[in-house]
Amino acid sequence: ETVTVTAAYGSKYYTGSQTVDRDIIAAPGNTVLSVTGRTTSTVSLAWDEVEGAEGYTIWFRSEYDTEMSRKIIRGGDITSWTQTGLQPGTKYFYAMRAWVQDDEGNYIFSDVSPTQRGTTKPLAARIISATATDGRIKIRLAGEAEGAERYSMCYGDSRTSFADNDFSVGIRTQYTTRTLTPTFEPGTYYVCVKSYRDLGNNKRVYGAWSNTFRVVVR
Repeated sequence: ETVTVTAAYGSKYYTGSQTVDRDIIAAPGNTVLSVTGRTTSTVSLAWDEVEGAEGYTIWFRSEYDTEMSRKIIRGGDITSWTQTGLQPGTKYFYAMRAWVQDDEGNYIFSDVSPTQRGTTKPLAARIISATATDGRIKIRLAGEAEGAERYSMCYGDSRTSFADNDFSVGIRTQYTTRTLTPTFEPGTYYVCVKSYRDLGNNKRVYGAWSNTFRVVVR
């Protein structure tokens, strides 16, 4: 771009004007941000590399924060980041922009990406007892699992039922002590619990399986 620079009013050293060329740096292209993984204390993000970008800025907050924080990624070829030190069972919100810097160090940003939500997993529940009376199985947890809103109390025919995805849900509950809904025939059963955070629209974020208890129904 060509611009005209004029001396300041009242200058005693130079009173004219001069035409100079100035480089105009275009904003980088937009990128797409996605959540690629989560644990009880981390959320992993990835995005599409933007040609010509010198870096990226990620803005984020938890559902309990009122202001955004930011992470600056220096390097246009970096396309992932894992945020650590997060709270279990908590929603976090993320958006980002690609950027370049001009000769004066000013940032020139792309448009902001659509906001993405990453919810950390709640901690696992722990069963302290499982008892059977008159064909009904009652499960008692040690207490609330951090970050959990509800618990899926499940049962199967063997200890491997839960790893093999061969189990039934006995009850979903917000309470830490509940009796499973079915009435059981005499036999040996195994119970295990998954804590979870309900996100709505039939979406849930589950913690790891609890310990497994063996129960004999007589």
